[in-house]
Amino acid sequence: MRVPIEWLKEYVDVQASPEELAHRLTMAGLEVEAIEHDTGEPVLNVKVTPNRGDCLSMVGVAREVAALYALPLRHPMPAARTTEPGEAAQVAKVEIIDDDLCPRYAARVVRNVRIAPSPAWMQQRLLAAGMRPINNVVDVTNYVMLELGQPLHAFDLDLLPNGHIVVRRARPGEKIVTLDGVERDLQPDMLMICDATHPVAVAGVMGGSETEVTPSTHNVLLESAHFHPTSIRRTSQRLQLSTEASYRFERVVDPGGVVAALDRACELLEQIGAGEPLSGVVDVYPRPALERTVTLRPARCNLLLGMNLDVQTMLDCLRRLQLKADLRDGVIHVTVPTFRPDLNIEEDLAEEVGRVYGYENIPERLPFGHTHRGGDSPNTRLIRPLQEAFVRAGLIEVHTHTLRAPGPLDDPTRTLV
Repeated sequence: MRVPIEWLKEYVDVQASPEELAHRLTMAGLEVEAIEHDTGEPVLNVKVTPNRGDCLSMVGVAREVAALYALPLRHPMPAARTTEPGEAAQVAKVEIIDDDLCPRYAARVVRNVRIAPSPAWMQQRLLAAGMRPINNVVDVTNYVMLELGQPLHAFDLDLLPNGHIVVRRARPGEKIVTLDGVERDLQPDMLMICDATHPVAVAGVMGGSETEVTPSTHNVLLESAHFHPTSIRRTSQRLQLSTEASYRFERVVDPGGVVAALDRACELLEQIGAGEPLSGVVDVYPRPALERTVTLRPARCNLLLGMNLDVQTMLDCLRRLQLKADLRDGVIHVTVPTFRPDLNIEEDLAEEVGRVYGYENIPERLPFGHTHRGGDSPNTRLIRPLQEAFVRAGLIEVHTHTLRAPGPLDDPTRTLV
């Protein structure tokens, strides 16, 4: 993932040089493979491991930087949070048929859309992050995805009959022409975003050309959803179609951030004069994901890390990662937010303490133990004199590959005569 440092500083006021910042991130598990300057500003090329989907965003990386440097995080939360259906429910309807593959789907509506190029500052940030500007609406969806890690998609609302969205598996024989102009054959286990009759987007991968936002678009339906990562990975592989959206969904997107991303997109669209968001959100979320509690014993943490940290240091490291941590009865209780699905057991929390405290600060200690005098095995004591005798007789010993079928002489229980 490309992380422009100028953009990163909007969320965390880090003063370290690009080289020092790259080193700290790498030591904390976010390997910076290169520092690039192809856009005129330093850009970190960060390698994100598959279990850290929360770091596939500017805010996610900023959260790590804020924790490492003990700095405050400025989260780009919208001025107003949408919770009620409002006007959006009057023009849009969402139905989830296969909620095992789509636990949450939300939509907002933007009226009187004016398609035009996005502002220069937004285009520059998209280019620095490795994305091509298209138009103001599409650019805002990509900008929010890069900023918050939540992929969005924009449909031309007037091309969706009755504003009806159905989330279901594909039916036998169905096809779709995706935004890249390719007609794709669908398989029954692929999750689709459909209108009342047929697919209009490949869920979590790419939209369809039929409902594409064009210069003639006047009204837009914005999609934000949470899809099952295995389903998206399987669909992407079978269609041989990998996108920035599918890359993130495959690594788990925060189900709790679905509506916040819509609100942020609507805020930006209104800010740049691209349209007028209707009030309300259509949010179908039958089984909300809950925060979970994981405990950490301080003694166990020190044993795993090979350190002697005090409890307050452990609490501080965890809280700097935006985790709620409290000490009760000598045990640290951590409330894990939905954006960290990788934290499930005690050892995960100990690792977080070690990352934030700094692995480089763990003292070096040589292992200790007792050594025992070795000796040749009975087989070796028998074979070695024979080898030496054969060599003295003028024979040459050859060591061949052992890749052969096992034979009777390979039986370890045989008796040597």
